[in-house]
Amino acid sequence: MAVITKRIRLVVVVGMATLALASGQVKPVGDERADSDALAKASFQAIQAEPVGAEIQGWGPGKAGMPGEPRELETLARRLTEDLGATAGEFRWEEYPDLYSVSLTGAAPGGVSTYTLVQSQPGADGKFSIFSSVRTPGPFLSPWPDRLAAALRQAGVVPELRWQYTATLPGKLSHAEQRKVVAAVMGVYGAVTVEGVAEEELYSVSAYTHKLQPAVDVAGRQINLNVGLRYHSYDHLTYLYLGIPLLDGEY
Repeated sequence: MAVITKRIRLVVVVGMATLALASGQVKPVGDERADSDALAKASFQAIQAEPVGAEIQGWGPGKAGMPGEPRELETLARRLTEDLGATAGEFRWEEYPDLYSVSLTGAAPGGVSTYTLVQSQPGADGKFSIFSSVRTPGPFLSPWPDRLAAALRQAGVVPELRWQYTATLPGKLSHAEQRKVVAAVMGVYGAVTVEGVAEEELYSVSAYTHKLQPAVDVAGRQINLNVGLRYHSYDHLTYLYLGIPLLDGEY
């Protein structure tokens, strides 16, 4: 299912994690423990970063025997969007020799946006996959994780979830400044670095903290916090991303 892989593949900018995620060998462990919103807020305050948004993502395969034809996929996407309390927006339909794909954007009160992608293979006995996300303009996600999980379960999917928070810092940071920022964030979470990478405009670490769940097992090591810094020259800002348990490939 190439299209859905392109959209939702979990990408971590650390060697072994990338390979494990791409091959589907990473499995979530446990449930959320701490208040993710509160920890993200405390992290941004510790480094005086400006929150700009947050996103909760959920995905999973549907059960055999569930709707799998084009019209049924559209109905499923629209129903999930409605269950999230969003008004349906742009609808897109794509058909390939081995894949049906529908996507639907949505808008909810307070500047919240939704996106849902439903895909199925022709003749797959009703098997399908769903990816759905909710983006908020502020630093908080609650109560959207619970709403999204409930909507996905109603659609016949046992979801995996990923949290992502975004904030900005002025200008371009030196490597020393990047290290200080990440160290401050790790201090808030009480996290231990597992591995990371530093490049010209990207600094990223994966870590583990007892304060958060779910965690993923990568090559025998648990990860449940991904911290990324990326400089954007178009607005002369450095963006800080917090991913639980991991960041996606779009930051």
